[in-house]
Amino acid sequence: MTGPRVRRVRPPGAEPARDFLRDRAAAAATPWELRRQVRAVEALEDGRVLAALQGARLECHLPSGELQWAVADLDGGRQIHVCADRRSAWVHVRHTGRVTESGWRRAGNLVQRIALDSGRSLEEFDPGHAVTFTADRVGRLVVREAWPAPEQGQTVILAPDNTEAARFTLPNHDVFAVRRGGRPLFVQRPEPGTSERQWVVALEPEVTDGTPSVRRLFPLDWDGDRTMHVFAGPGTQVGDDALVHAATLHDHRGLLRHNAFVLRRRLADGVPQWVHGCDEPVTALDGDGHTVYAAHRSGSIVAIDAGNGRPRWERVLHVSGRPVVPLSLTAPHAGRLLVGTVDGRILDCETSTGR
Repeated sequence: MTGPRVRRVRPPGAEPARDFLRDRAAAAATPWELRRQVRAVEALEDGRVLAALQGARLECHLPSGELQWAVADLDGGRQIHVCADRRSAWVHVRHTGRVTESGWRRAGNLVQRIALDSGRSLEEFDPGHAVTFTADRVGRLVVREAWPAPEQGQTVILAPDNTEAARFTLPNHDVFAVRRGGRPLFVQRPEPGTSERQWVVALEPEVTDGTPSVRRLFPLDWDGDRTMHVFAGPGTQVGDDALVHAATLHDHRGLLRHNAFVLRRRLADGVPQWVHGCDEPVTALDGDGHTVYAAHRSGSIVAIDAGNGRPRWERVLHVSGRPVVPLSLTAPHAGRLLVGTVDGRILDCETSTGR
């Protein structure tokens, strides 16, 4: 560090690595664009695949894999909710502030409904804060603030026909990211300074004076003797009476080995029917009724028997001999698994008990 220092000179707008890749792609008559972080994937009944990723608010691929359309966005979509009519989908984006060719663009948030035949915008609104989605089987969508804001944000419920059913304040509740749920679920945090436990609660369909009722189901912590904090991970409802979800334990020093879990619980009272321990937190989880698929931060996917909790297989995904890290997944039906990866790939996988 004691040698001579010289000023680094870089031509404006120069990106040597990306320029090199674009030139090589152009020489092969193939376009190249950077792709990252496929945060959500969904399968449509006609075989098309939706994805939200960094660089695209929403994109749609034909069953052949060919891109049908894409809504470009530098920050990209974060979650996808396919509407009950199967002709449109809601996405949300958290824009970061950046300098563009037209000047400084401020940070902001967007919730938008997009037509699935063409990618055109049907409606949109700015919630005023970052949001997260949770939905139920009949198509109700809850748009909830993603993190407690300085001023309490409002929770919006959209009916299956995409009309606003309720708008209300719901303090001390976090969205529980559960797929295929009979009711939208939340985690109710204890009041600050109290020793109460966290509760899993359900949002009831009835709305009184503009506010739906919230019903407590069971404590998030399935072992009342624990002294560490429990974080709810992604989950999926199995049938009408069971919930499979991930969880991690935190002892105020960080996430610990052997303190990540996937467990199946009765919806009636939260009693565990099986508990599967793992070393790495779960980044995405879904199931087809018989098998639960859990993607881990380490890059592996574990298939777990939904009935007894026994692992069926564990695999690290490879493409062209190189490992890829799953970030999102969905199991649209038995034998098929869609995976979105950190490096921007969408993998359409065939699954069975043995592979």
